[in-house]
Amino acid sequence: MNQTASRTAADATARPELFHDVYWATNDRNPPPDIIRARNRFAIDWKLKSRYRVYAPVPPKGWPYGCDHPETYTDAEGWIVLLVSNDYGQPPPILGLRFVGYLYEGKVRSYAGRFASLRELRARLEAVEGAPKFGAVRHLFSEPPTPRRSARERRGRVTT
Repeated sequence: MNQTASRTAADATARPELFHDVYWATNDRNPPPDIIRARNRFAIDWKLKSRYRVYAPVPPKGWPYGCDHPETYTDAEGWIVLLVSNDYGQPPPILGLRFVGYLYEGKVRSYAGRFASLRELRARLEAVEGAPKFGAVRHLFSEPPTPRRSARERRGRVTT
């Protein structure tokens, strides 16, 4: 028996520990070589260090932008990298995702973006979905609120 043959698509990449539990080809045992090259290039260009295992919210089913197969990683600087596929056009600008190539089988485009924290990622996804914002997330993507005047200032009792 030939032991050098890859058992999964991830085993064919230069970084199987990053891609071992990710769906990215119909034939997970023998993916096209261009996808393997694209995955290897993505890992190098984005300086991927490891999978990000904490729950990250994903766009809901029926989301008009069609993002699918979300994957999260951490890079060498500690940023969270979100990778999604999308065959319905570009993701909304609020997510800050950019085209990174074809990392799935077929001509499904892939988009990726970096996020400083899980809080930022969640806030951006909330902003797209139109969900109500809570706490400090409410002002993350808007102008800061105008300072409130104290009741004494409004009544003219403060002298400067």
